[in-house]
Amino acid sequence: MAKTVLVDGSNAVHALFGPLPASHAEQDGIARHFLSALSEWVKRQPPAVAAEVVFDGSFRQLRSPGADERLRLFFSDHASADAVILERIRAHRFNGRSVTVVTWDRALAQAAVAEEARAIGPDQLWKWIKK
Repeated sequence: MAKTVLVDGSNAVHALFGPLPASHAEQDGIARHFLSALSEWVKRQPPAVAAEVVFDGSFRQLRSPGADERLRLFFSDHASADAVILERIRAHRFNGRSVTVVTWDRALAQAAVAEEARAIGPDQLWKWIKK
């Protein structure tokens, strides 16, 4: 079965790397580090596995050259990242894909499970990445 790992980007980066610096440039650097590691993990997965990362706020250039095309980035703009994630879950489930949501946000995890997705913490994703 086709599978999408759907990451609450801002939540995961904060959970894995601690409080983010005030500088947007430094925050984006940490996000790029995370995305680079995630892209390498996606490259090692079967073709039916993809990853999507949803960040709070407006578009920023975070994609690294050479990132796997199965890693897609979304930005919530004026909506909440949670709302975008729930929309993405519904779209994937409609198309028959299984979805694993990565977040520490308990309310989002519960909503994801209610939408027939699996929910895991960022630490579990990081273990997968580092294998």
